[in-house]
Amino acid sequence: MGRVAPIISTIGNEELCCILNQGVTVETRQALLKLGPKIIIHIEISFYDIRGFMVPLGEVAAEGTIGRRDAVMPSFSEKSLARLATCDGRLQRVFQQVVGEFDCTIIEGHRNEERQNRMVDEGKSQVRWPDGKHNTVPSLAVDVCPYPFVWDDRERQTLFAGYVLAAAKAMGIDLRWGGDWDRDTEVRDNSFDDLVHFEIVGE
Repeated sequence: MGRVAPIISTIGNEELCCILNQGVTVETRQALLKLGPKIIIHIEISFYDIRGFMVPLGEVAAEGTIGRRDAVMPSFSEKSLARLATCDGRLQRVFQQVVGEFDCTIIEGHRNEERQNRMVDEGKSQVRWPDGKHNTVPSLAVDVCPYPFVWDDRERQTLFAGYVLAAAKAMGIDLRWGGDWDRDTEVRDNSFDDLVHFEIVGE
């Protein structure tokens, strides 16, 4: 699935340093465990997604083991959390669920009048204030992208959207994605694409 790329070793044990210098893989897990529960190592864990992009999941401290799920689970930054907090509670629940499995970034929740109208003028939205779902309080729409994000990577955004929509459906929350406005599962018949946009349906 991926490999663990070490960045710091605070261990004086030559055997461990040799293992770390080679890169910690699944095959070396047992070798690390044999060195004892008191060993502390600092590592940066990176996974590779299905298209081969490296997804850094942050620095963790491991005591006698690596690869603990609770140690590597992605989470939102403070900025993303602040943006998500402007959104309807249902959107908050969906993306708090999603980020634990699919690393992502909150771009925007609520938009004020000035920003909404500027987005229209720049061709990034089609509705003026106050008719957009981003304009309600709390916001009924949120813009979210997979991390790391490449604007023209439609395939990865579509994969991410499918994951989000499935998660929302499992929670009983009806969402629309800006890559399939009419929700016919045909993702290339849009007259306007907004691939980072998710909104609550029916309100």
